[in-house]
Amino acid sequence: MRTPRVEKLPTLSRLNYKISRFNNIDGREAGGEIPLNICSYGYNIKFRSGMLCGGMGIDQPVVTLEDGSQREIPNLSKFARAMHRIALYRRKDPVTGARDDRLLAFSDVENNVYETKVVRGDYTVNEAIKIEGYDAECINYYTGGKDCLLVFLPYGGMYLYDGDTAVLHDTPPLTSVCMHYDRVYGVGADGTSLHFSAPLEPHNFAPESGGGTIRFMDEGGKVEKVVSFKDYLLIFREHAVHRMRAYTDPSEYTVTKIFESDTVIHANTVAITDDVMMFVIGTHLMIFDGYTVRRYAEGLSALIDTVDHGSAVFFENKYYLGCRIKTRGEIVGDEKIPSVDINNALLEVDPYSDDVAVLRGTDVRRMTPVVLGKLSFLLILFNNYRQAYCARLSDSGRIMGNVLEKLWISPTSDLGERGRVKSLKRVYITAEGPLTLGIGQGGELQTRTVYASPSEQVLPFRTRGNDLYIRIETEGDGFRVYGMTLVLDLIRRYYAN
Repeated sequence: MRTPRVEKLPTLSRLNYKISRFNNIDGREAGGEIPLNICSYGYNIKFRSGMLCGGMGIDQPVVTLEDGSQREIPNLSKFARAMHRIALYRRKDPVTGARDDRLLAFSDVENNVYETKVVRGDYTVNEAIKIEGYDAECINYYTGGKDCLLVFLPYGGMYLYDGDTAVLHDTPPLTSVCMHYDRVYGVGADGTSLHFSAPLEPHNFAPESGGGTIRFMDEGGKVEKVVSFKDYLLIFREHAVHRMRAYTDPSEYTVTKIFESDTVIHANTVAITDDVMMFVIGTHLMIFDGYTVRRYAEGLSALIDTVDHGSAVFFENKYYLGCRIKTRGEIVGDEKIPSVDINNALLEVDPYSDDVAVLRGTDVRRMTPVVLGKLSFLLILFNNYRQAYCARLSDSGRIMGNVLEKLWISPTSDLGERGRVKSLKRVYITAEGPLTLGIGQGGELQTRTVYASPSEQVLPFRTRGNDLYIRIETEGDGFRVYGMTLVLDLIRRYYAN
């Protein structure tokens, strides 16, 4: 006769699982003994010196000028229904030398260009520049003793605008332009060519004057963007990136393919700083230092749903990407107001510290860094019902004064004790600002309220299971979580016979 197996429970062992530092976001699928201090999914949060806290905000474009006064950048709601682009025109008065910097706003409905000074005044219609369509490319340029703005039109033509008058020159249709040494380089609207101007003649692309065209007819796909980076040009195509060394003599230009990809390279996500470039391939963030292209912040990339209508800039050495991230059915921020929402998030990546942040609940269309001496701010335009408005990036954790929901969820982990049942008894937590702490275990989520307190708080729990996860959420401003300790009993089942 078979002897029945006798199940015995050994003496309980105690585990104090301490989280003293919150690490970055990693949305990749994981399990097992992955640490609980990682964020597997979250938004409207950031990490600062190991602390979990509220993230970015988008507010009214009120900025503090160098003289200490405040100025609100105007919107176009009384002129137009939508803004597509704001260009910064860096200008000094050619007579007095006083700063006369301006913003030019391009409307994609009325086909007008509107202009205001950075430090004062409202928008007025710029009668000197006329466009058909709206996606113009702009370059600041100095010529004839004046600061000028070059405005390239995608259907052909370039305005040379000196702040008072604009002269329209005949140029090829260009969809992406940059200055490199003393020439303008531009992507042809046909998607197969790169045009370059004669030296010191940004309007003249004629070969007999020193201009020219380079054709890309291989399998790299459509040519979409050109940027000047370090000592060379980078040409972005749908499936390849080329490096072009272009000095004085066009006969000595060399083009080298430095990267190719089966997945689409999103040229709309390319942004550069002095020594780093970032962009997106598929849904993967990439970084290029001038030597190698590699994936970057892969845990954050795992949250990205699409960047098809994305935009990106570098501002104060951080990469900002407007995109759409994955959701779990929740509705956040501007998503609550019926509208045509294209994007739903703004990602912040610091390639020098590896810190990241996620702002959820906003539909970013395009961004314009404004950096003029001590004056520095990032202007933001929208796809949704805010199309006629511009806003400013902030650290308020709000959207135009409206509170944003903040969420942080850890991965599900067995804490490295796969063979043991975990019975949670209590949690010690140090936090500022009211929040809800949840522990998910055994198919159940138990929640407790954490109140604003400078002292450590003790929260009793009664959960049990093989693995667990932590959920922190709040709508409060200024919340901070410095750390926590989970007190658990570990139970191992074994058979005595």
